[in-house]
Amino acid sequence: MHLSGIGMNQFTYGSILSASCALGGVVCGEQVYGFVVKNGFFFNGYVRAGMIDLFAKSCRFKDALRVFYDVSCDNVVCWNAVMSGAVKNKENWVALDIFGQMCRFGSLMPNGFTFSSVLTACAALEELELGKGVQGWVIKCGVGEDVFVGTTIVDLYAKCGAMDEAVKQFKQMPVHNVVSWTAIISGFVHHGDSVSAVWVFDKMKKMGEDINNFTITSVLAACAHLSMFKEAMQIHCCILKTGTLFRFSGESIFDKYVFKNWSG
Repeated sequence: MHLSGIGMNQFTYGSILSASCALGGVVCGEQVYGFVVKNGFFFNGYVRAGMIDLFAKSCRFKDALRVFYDVSCDNVVCWNAVMSGAVKNKENWVALDIFGQMCRFGSLMPNGFTFSSVLTACAALEELELGKGVQGWVIKCGVGEDVFVGTTIVDLYAKCGAMDEAVKQFKQMPVHNVVSWTAIISGFVHHGDSVSAVWVFDKMKKMGEDINNFTITSVLAACAHLSMFKEAMQIHCCILKTGTLFRFSGESIFDKYVFKNWSG
């Protein structure tokens, strides 16, 4: 397209940057970014957000910050991209600092993507009181029913040991997904309540919810702590029956969390 001399706009560049990000092609992305600057699209929020996302996912968060701070941005997509990138790179305090800057900016309204990143940062840092303050913003901005925001709230309370509140928030969610279920299960395991973890997994299974590798890892760890060999074998059969053995490397997970604990 470029060699043919066909004109490119912000949507073209944004799409190419997204594709580069998905493929991990940071070199290609940098070349595209050169065209972006040359052709005057650097100030476009969506194009810059794509570049920030590309650098962040390529473990080049300093470059992502440089792109973000080069020019002030009044587009929430850019702010969300840099906060998400900070969390992905475990720069959780940076994410919270940028959220503070966004709030002081005044003209930007946080959305579900914003709060998901900020609450994830609070959970990783086990900053419960700070997270509660962010939850107040969630209610104020009317995004409390967003499944991803709700899941990060559940995860916040679970990681901070407030399991009663985590369960309460989980029950208040209008819709659940595999991540919200897994957050509850792993929270119980982390805080030593393996019985509740296995009970929640059993309920999840009965409701026909999808499971992923994190779900399996958490519930098998619970079984190992309780020496629940029968339950662990049932879970292993579930992995085989649903065809998830290869997808989840079920044998290695089973060996790590069950046989290793009971043989040693």
